[in-house]
Amino acid sequence: MPVNLPTAGGWVLALSLTLTGCKTGTENPGGETDALLEPGENEGLLYYKRPDADYAGWGLHLWNDAASGCDGLAEDVPTSWEEPRLPDGISDTYGAYFFIPMRDAGNCLTFIMHKGDEKDLGGLDHRWHFDALAPRIFTLSGSQELSTTPLEADRITINGASAHWLDASTLVFQNTAALDRVELRYDQNAGITVNDREQLKGGRTLNLSRTTMPPALAEQFPH
Repeated sequence: MPVNLPTAGGWVLALSLTLTGCKTGTENPGGETDALLEPGENEGLLYYKRPDADYAGWGLHLWNDAASGCDGLAEDVPTSWEEPRLPDGISDTYGAYFFIPMRDAGNCLTFIMHKGDEKDLGGLDHRWHFDALAPRIFTLSGSQELSTTPLEADRITINGASAHWLDASTLVFQNTAALDRVELRYDQNAGITVNDREQLKGGRTLNLSRTTMPPALAEQFPH
């Protein structure tokens, strides 16, 4: 359930702390498994899966980086930030998919997955080498991994989740050693829900990075 927490300046945000992980797999609980698509000649195929199944507005910013030799996109395929390349379709099993035209012998491209100024897949400028991976890859929201096999989010863990918010950028909590990823999901209108497939709906997310306690905070808040 959402938890009301005060923040600097007197704002009150409705927050849910969600502990999640990611794994490889092809399960589609409660439904049929879609057939995987194959890229054509001089084409890349990227699958992008969001556990909340909300793909509205999400697209690829694509560009060639000739200076680094990663310039395999076909002519007129690179995008502007304001007009990302939108998915060609959505698979219930593997997520949104993008067919990306490449020039003859083109085997490298750079991309960012974004919705407006909100970035996903770790917020990184990704470089996709076909020789190192394959012409078809799979990605998962919240993870920076580019995989040659489908990725699935582990079922979410919310019950009993709690944390101490020590300062503007530091949360302290226990029992997360076995998790691949921890995220903070929040919604100002307490609009976060979980559907019958244990998928989160609503809100925005912040990916949290493991760190060590600064000495000043450790002294102020001994654990």
